[in-house]
Amino acid sequence: MRGRQTAGRHIGPSDGKTVAPAGSRRRTSRALIAATCCGGLTLAALTPVWAQDSGGLQMRFGVQSSLRSDSNYNLSTPSSGRGTVFDTQLSFDLTSETRNSTLTFSAATTARAARLPAPAGSLSAIEDPSLRFGYTRTGARSSLTLNARYNRADLDFVDPLRDPILIEDPNAPGNLILTPSTGTRTALGYGLGYETGRDMPLGLSLRLDHSELDYDGTVGTTRYDTETDSASASLRLDLTPTTVATLTASGSDYTARDLAATQRETRSLSLGLSHDIGELMQLTASVGTSRIEILQFGGTTVREGTTFGLGATRALPTGQLGLSYSRSLDTNGSRDTLRLSHNRETPLMQIGLSLGLTRGTAGTTSVIADASVSRELLRGSMGLSLSRGVATNDALEDVLSTRLNANYNHEIDAVSSVDFGVSFARVEDGGAGATAESDRSTISVTYNRALTQDWQMSAGVEHRRYHRAAGTAQGNAVFVTLGRSFDIRP
Repeated sequence: MRGRQTAGRHIGPSDGKTVAPAGSRRRTSRALIAATCCGGLTLAALTPVWAQDSGGLQMRFGVQSSLRSDSNYNLSTPSSGRGTVFDTQLSFDLTSETRNSTLTFSAATTARAARLPAPAGSLSAIEDPSLRFGYTRTGARSSLTLNARYNRADLDFVDPLRDPILIEDPNAPGNLILTPSTGTRTALGYGLGYETGRDMPLGLSLRLDHSELDYDGTVGTTRYDTETDSASASLRLDLTPTTVATLTASGSDYTARDLAATQRETRSLSLGLSHDIGELMQLTASVGTSRIEILQFGGTTVREGTTFGLGATRALPTGQLGLSYSRSLDTNGSRDTLRLSHNRETPLMQIGLSLGLTRGTAGTTSVIADASVSRELLRGSMGLSLSRGVATNDALEDVLSTRLNANYNHEIDAVSSVDFGVSFARVEDGGAGATAESDRSTISVTYNRALTQDWQMSAGVEHRRYHRAAGTAQGNAVFVTLGRSFDIRP
């Protein structure tokens, strides 16, 4: 998959691959049918939006060509050889906004020619089709949201550090895979949300979601087909002007075509209270129950227990300070988490920090953290994001995952800039199980220049590193990207 090139940062090619069951082809066909239906839904929704406010419609067309050569394309030990990839991505984005609705639709595909190390060799194809749809409508007391996405990626060109599936997956800490792979992956998802009773003493919100990951032509056991259905309902009651009670019920069904033939049902119910003390302090508390039924290798395991949480937040002149404690339930049992958070915003800087400790039934205490920092400089900008957390994967292993991204942009003049970027990811044992430690990192320097008002050029160098028990692999790459986009307002 090839990402976009922007003046602020370079998002380069991706890598990654595993053998999926024959059933994945049938599920891929279903994914294509669902994506086609989403396209039909999009076209059906466009007509009334145009009719309501043609001035709110905007279309963007983009084309981007990239040439990249990497001295150790597969990051193997020893090196399997150089790989060269030439991509041309075509993209289309549509946005339509009216007073009470927003519709977005995007589509992209890539024409690719590549010469990779054996056994892949030379190839040329039209690959990586993707579709994304979103619709939001807001009324006086209610709102409706619809979303759908489809993507089919060749894993030979997916870099785990830039993989959008892992970036978007809320369970990414337990699913983060740094091992390269071959084959294809099809991702499909759609969801619906509805809220009513906004700005009223009694409110109700509903959410339904479905997601699939289908693999074809992969080898190994770390990548396999998965399917998840989830639903939640939340009832809100304003007891007083400063006290709110919320009753939430949720459930999810998960199926994986792994070696254990994993099936998992999760059901939970919780009651929460929030109370404002003056204008500066808010206290929160919740109590509930959860039940997880796990079917693996033909046997059933049940986890159930009480969940609860306590929290306090205090407003500050430029942000807020928070402290929370919670007990949750996962497939290995209960987990206790203590977290301190601080947010701060100034005209030139935004900071979000969270630091805590978490302990599972295995008895291991791990440091967890989240951080987001962005700052505008006199001639440029800088940004940093960090996430470190523990989650349980399908093998019932607690996985400690750390991800770091940092970027510094310096404006040379009105039409050119230089970017310095660092990306890092590590997975390691988080308590239960025996997850093998591995990490990947990338350091890049990119020069960006506006050739004309429409055409943008970027060129740079990149150093990649992959460390695991089998050894450490390194590779150096050079790349150049040329692209443009233009907007149309009918």
